[in-house]
Amino acid sequence: MERLPVMGPERLILLVESDPIDGAGLEPEDSYPARLERALRARGVNGRLVTVRADGGGAALKAQIARLQGKPALALVSGTADAEVVSTVAAAVPVHRLDLENPLRGKPDLFVRGGKGLTVRGVEELVGATADGIAQAMPRE
Repeated sequence: MERLPVMGPERLILLVESDPIDGAGLEPEDSYPARLERALRARGVNGRLVTVRADGGGAALKAQIARLQGKPALALVSGTADAEVVSTVAAAVPVHRLDLENPLRGKPDLFVRGGKGLTVRGVEELVGATADGIAQAMPRE
């Protein structure tokens, strides 16, 4: 795997998950966060993704955000996230809504058996569908 050069200061990006995006058994370098970080670097964004879980309600989510080392520049939240999740995150960090469903709709081969989580090809497809929008949504430093 080729490492892209790091450009500019590291920007913390929060990935708020209700359900895990990746399928079981993926290598860490094949995960959505790892592949998205590489895609963002290719677009000039030195992003480091940190995943937090959206389950447990607003108070649990606030506590996870407060424990982070540094303030996130942007939060990525699924378009299907409920209003409490979106408002909790938006109170602390600019939010970019992710469309995680349309890029994969009608493509069952991109999911692991049982439909829970993505295959490596599914992750690649999702990164391709989301990376440009995320790079454009990054607030100016």
